[in-house]
Order: sequence, then structure tokens, then C-alpha cells
Amino acid sequence: MLFRSNSEPQTPATDVVVVGAGFAGLYALHRLRALGLRCTVIEAASDVGGTWYWNRYPGARCDIESIEYSYSFSPELEQEWDWHERFAAQSDILRYLRHVADRFDLKRDIRFDTRVTAARFVHARNLWQVHTNRDEIITTRWLVMATGCAIGGYAGASWAKKAGTGNLRKLISLVGLLIAARMLIGQFID
Repeated sequence: MLFRSNSEPQTPATDVVVVGAGFAGLYALHRLRALGLRCTVIEAASDVGGTWYWNRYPGARCDIESIEYSYSFSPELEQEWDWHERFAAQSDILRYLRHVADRFDLKRDIRFDTRVTAARFVHARNLWQVHTNRDEIITTRWLVMATGCAIGGYAGASWAKKAGTGNLRKLISLVGLLIAARMLIGQFID
């Protein structure tokens, strides 16, 4: 249920709003549903994939073995999916994420082509108000930012220019290092 800015509902429209439908957002949605929580995922793209939806430059691929760059929460999913290459190309990773979203019926809780324009925590009500580009306000108890390396909504060469590097090759190297570091740190946190 969505609410306009002039509404003040007594209960949240959803328990959790997750921003982003890439690896982290899809996994968060799957796990939060398993906990019995009502979830809404906000995704700017018209499909799942996150980084792998947006970054389609020539040669885009995973820098670790494909089997390590996949979900391990479902033995059935691991058995039914066949990676075509040791280091998957962008198109295969995107195909995998679409398969996961379909396999676990995740798309029904994802609002595609929607951007968060603002988020405000209302202390008096202990709720978030998440504003979208569709002039909607979604009230929620928890807000999860699963946006990964999406900084400022820029991708590719325009992002490199805004980031001050001006060099797409350097940017790709930097982002690859950041992603690898995040994965390594994640092993210790989990």
C-alpha cells in the first residue's frame, strides 16, 4: 500500500523497503520474506541485476570464479544452474540473476523503473518515509540500502567524469578493487 505525502498512516505500508535489485537486494528480499516480513524493493532499472544490468561495456565480466559469485542459500539452485565460463561474462551473470528472481518469485515485490528521491526518518512514529520519483511515499519500519557501488546514479564514462577520474579504464579497475575488497570483508563479517 502506498501513501501520498498528505497521508499519515498509523501503520507502515511495508515492514522493509530495500533499495536495489542486484545481488544484495535480491538476497535481502529472499531472506526477509523467509522471516515473514512484508517487503518492497525499489529498483531504478526495468529489470533485476544491479551493476550487471547497467554495466554492459565490452568485456564486462566477473573477476572471481563464477561458482563463487553465486548464491549458496539453495542447494537446488546450485545444482540446476550451469555456468558457461569459469569467469562469467556480464550477460551470463544477468541471466543468472533473472533466473534467481523468477525461481523464487522475487519480482512480485519489486517496483521497477522507480527511484528513491528522498528518505526521511520520522522519530515521533519510529518509521521511515521513502519518497519515489512517482510522487509516492512508502512508510516502512526498516530501510535497507542494497545499492552496491552505485554512487550518485552515474554509470560508465559519465560516472568516471563525475568521479573525477575521467578515465573509464581506471574507473573499472577501481570499482573491481572495491568489489573484491567488499567480498573479502564480507567473509569475515558473515
